Amino acid sequence: MTSRIVASGYYGFANLGDEAVLAGVQAGLNQAAKQPVALTALTSDVAYTQRLHAIDGVQRTSFRQVADVIRASDLLVSGGGSLFQDVTSLRSLLYYAGICRMARYTRTRYMFYAQGVGPLRRRISRRLFKWVANGAAFITVRDDESARLLHHLGVHAHIEVTADAALSVQPAAPSAAATLLTDHGIDPEEPILGVALRPWRTSRPLVALDRSAQLLQQLHAETGYRILMIPMHTPGDRLYAESVVARAGPESGALVLRNDCDPALALALAGRMKLIVAMRLHALVFAARMRVPSFGLTYDPKIRAFLGGLGADGLMADFHNFEPSSVALQVADALNRSDAIMAEQEQRIARMERRSLRSAERAIECIPSQRVVQRRAADV
Repeated sequence: MTSRIVASGYYGFANLGDEAVLAGVQAGLNQAAKQPVALTALTSDVAYTQRLHAIDGVQRTSFRQVADVIRASDLLVSGGGSLFQDVTSLRSLLYYAGICRMARYTRTRYMFYAQGVGPLRRRISRRLFKWVANGAAFITVRDDESARLLHHLGVHAHIEVTADAALSVQPAAPSAAATLLTDHGIDPEEPILGVALRPWRTSRPLVALDRSAQLLQQLHAETGYRILMIPMHTPGDRLYAESVVARAGPESGALVLRNDCDPALALALAGRMKLIVAMRLHALVFAARMRVPSFGLTYDPKIRAFLGGLGADGLMADFHNFEPSSVALQVADALNRSDAIMAEQEQRIARMERRSLRSAERAIECIPSQRVVQRRAADV
């Protein structure tokens, strides 16, 4: 019997990292179940999700429809990604906790799938999260820091450290990435540095913009490589990248990727880079998946956690106070040592890829052998 699973996450918002997570959840579940599962995503844009992933979608804010699809499912998977945190807003945490509450009310099992938990700065956030987490059938987290936070908060559900779901995605053919580069006037065989920046709240936005522009200039000066700015969340990242490139000037040799990519094509594109410099977590995940060295600009603990898991603690700098010339020198050094770096990281990346599938295996194990026929009829 085909399993019916609902995925709750930040889907349908044109965030390439979160769409890669959903693609990884889908691929992992199909592999773990040894047959296609009937996956439905709670999404902001149903048509976009159906087009990108060829799965059913339900409008995430239509709570009657959400309750109905959860009630009719065998399992709700919450995640992956950084859903339970209160840095961006408390409202996000309340939403995802509310979806889990629906599952409890409709007597549908739910699990946390490769979550990156925290930061949880408010007392109400920690109390609410603990209540929701202790109702989960199983919890998988993508890093050790998240597991430690769960234990610290007193979560007693089954917890396992796995890895980011996007590591289960298969890349498109290299020729597809070559065509994309050619369409941008870039020779696919020339050396390219990928750079994935994002706008971030700061008290000195123009200083951050200037420092980012200087970084492009310094990277090009130290390496001589073409620089391709890769927007991971449109339109915000693309607008920011265009501002940075305009400020850097033509001497930076930088271009902005105009086309939106699906996760498979983005992976193939990452495979064409010599190195990726990124604030965005999933740009770093894509680099690891394609065995490309990376350098992280950290603004959030999840960046440090991922690079630490790779053993790449020396390949990062704090976004808020990095020196462009210093980062450029470190990147140039990493390029010279790229073969050695990837040899050191290979076993860790391979282990992460195996662990990524483990979340899907745990999800399949959470599905009851016999579905509960009697559901609560009350509306949520």
